[in-house]
Amino acid sequence: MRSALTSLLIASNSYWSAAALTLEPRLSSKWLANIAFFGSIISLPVPTSSFLLTEDSRTGSYQPTPPPLHATLENILPSVNTKSNFTKGLQSPSGLVQHCTALALTKCLIKYDHVLQTFRKVAAELEEDEEEGQWFRRIRDLEKEVRRRVPEFQVIVALQHGSVHDAAAAANTQGTDQPKPLNATRTALLSESALRLLWMYHRCLPALVAEARFDVGKLLQRFSKAPPPDEGEEEAEVPDLDAVERLDRVRRLHVLRLLKESDQFTWTGKLSGKNHLHTTGIM
Repeated sequence: MRSALTSLLIASNSYWSAAALTLEPRLSSKWLANIAFFGSIISLPVPTSSFLLTEDSRTGSYQPTPPPLHATLENILPSVNTKSNFTKGLQSPSGLVQHCTALALTKCLIKYDHVLQTFRKVAAELEEDEEEGQWFRRIRDLEKEVRRRVPEFQVIVALQHGSVHDAAAAANTQGTDQPKPLNATRTALLSESALRLLWMYHRCLPALVAEARFDVGKLLQRFSKAPPPDEGEEEAEVPDLDAVERLDRVRRLHVLRLLKESDQFTWTGKLSGKNHLHTTGIM
């Protein structure tokens, strides 16, 4: 008789082919609904209780054998052209498509992070050997397969660079009679999403990041607080500016998290002649 874990994994494994979601990136209400639903399914919690030999989590011990690799992957990054669709979405000319794609990919990486933490906990409880233990081996296999199913790191870097370019273009029009080419909130949302993905890649896929040449210290170029709005700006724009300021605080938090995860960054380095500690306002 199949265990509850096996039944659950088989059900989720066949779900995506039966759901037939349209995940090819496009600016349409159907795609927006599908990608949001996709993210909701991926965000379901890890079924930790199913990893136990008994249903009683207080007295039960964990199963010595981890769940199948393919079934686990289908609960993190399903094999529904995920890499291709995510890459196209992040490179889309539509900011809305880019943002929704970034949110969906972020949810996949968060789920992957939760699975890794759970598997490591189980391996520790079983007192497995890191080289020979089955749960540790499954963790290594997961990392290899997840790397094949996510967009290349340079795609995330390009998304972040694009948001920086948009922000600079918007800033150059401040105090002039030129119309603003971009919505400030849109730019802030894309910047926050891009930096969150950069942080998640550093946290979950450090080996993939190590293969790319990326100077994380450059992220501090826009770390200093933006100047306050002009007194003559219309009151109708105040809520929008408040949203941008809140997103900017989250963006800076992502930068600090990313610097913490990076093994290539040193606080004693300099940017534009200033010490990194001075740039962030720590000193």
